[in-house]
Amino acid sequence: MCQCNDNWLVELPVDIGLLTLLEDLRVNNNKLSQLPVSLSALSRLRRIAFAGNPLINIPSDFPERAADVRQYLSSLQEDPVVNSTVKLVVVGQEGVGKTSLMKAIKKTFWRLPHR
Repeated sequence: MCQCNDNWLVELPVDIGLLTLLEDLRVNNNKLSQLPVSLSALSRLRRIAFAGNPLINIPSDFPERAADVRQYLSSLQEDPVVNSTVKLVVVGQEGVGKTSLMKAIKKTFWRLPHR
C-alpha cells in the first residue's frame, strides 16, 4: 500500500509504474493535476483513491476503480482519433434567431484548416 493522502503533492513520479507489486494507492486531497499514464502498467493495482485533487486528465466524475483507471490511462497513450464532424440541433421558439445563429456558426466558427 502507498498512502500519500493530504501531502500537497503536485505530481506522482512516472517511475511509479515500476512498482509492479503495488496493490493499493491512495493519494486523496493533494494538488495532483494528472495521474501518470504509467499507472496503467500496474496490473496488480486493485484500489486507487484520488478524490480531492484538481485532476485534468481524469474526468471529475470518474469512478475510483483501479481497473477502469488503468484502462482509461492506457487509452491516453494511444493515438487520438480526430473527429471533424459535429452535429448540432438548435431548438427554441419562433423568431428568436436560431437561423441567424446557425448561419453565423457555419460562416465563422467551424472553418477547419485543409490538410
